[in-house]
Amino acid sequence: SCSCSVEALKLLTVRGKGEELLRMMEEEKSWDLMRSPESHHQGVAVLARAMAQHGVTHLSSIVEQLAPMLSSPYEGQRVTTVAFFGEDKDAVRAAAFTVFGKLSRFGDGQSKADFVEQIHSSLVSLLLHLNDSSEEVVKACKFTLRLVGPLLGSESVSVMLQKHLLEEANLHYGEFINDLVKHIISDFPEKVNFYIMGNVSFFKSVWPEIRGNAVMFTGFLLGNLSQDELRSISLEHVCTAIILLLRDGVPSVRIKAAEALSLLHEL
Repeated sequence: SCSCSVEALKLLTVRGKGEELLRMMEEEKSWDLMRSPESHHQGVAVLARAMAQHGVTHLSSIVEQLAPMLSSPYEGQRVTTVAFFGEDKDAVRAAAFTVFGKLSRFGDGQSKADFVEQIHSSLVSLLLHLNDSSEEVVKACKFTLRLVGPLLGSESVSVMLQKHLLEEANLHYGEFINDLVKHIISDFPEKVNFYIMGNVSFFKSVWPEIRGNAVMFTGFLLGNLSQDELRSISLEHVCTAIILLLRDGVPSVRIKAAEALSLLHEL
């Protein structure tokens, strides 16, 4: 039962001498939250936050164990995993991105096609978080993109990722994305609309820098497409979403939205 699992987890924490983690769990009543199906996800979010603060040494291995659960056929496992990854602590986000990169070792053989699709699904998020407020997250995304880049099947995209995403190097983000989208459009024309809609979904991100990155990325993609290529894009939907960001509460996001619209003057 859920209650037994919580008690087992609590016992493991005690034996692991995680006093600070235990104290935080007790103070926020997270054990009680986890015992109830209605509030279980809230308890897991507290656990993730506690792990990020007091159990960093174990975080990467935990994330690695949890990652496959995101596609579990059991709803309870998916909800628990999403609740853990949903916690916005930098250490949790960085660990999740890093583990995805490490999974690239499974990118050969029978599972390669599925994993390549997973890379395409995660590519927009990884690229947006290259310009993140957390240096830890930025380094994790650089690491992962260097690992998964060669699996995409585009030499020019892979070369750019290897050349510009060195761990300690200072990335000129806007210039890098503008150059990268030209190779993306050339080598993955069938994915362009998917990438654009992926960016639009980040227009509602809780992080202002990610909203700004997403609208800039969208502007570069649209601005580099030919008139023929633009016919396959839902321009009205995308442009409406960009215009909404002109009223964003954060000035830097409004500026990026205006810059994106300026790239679309010929549309």
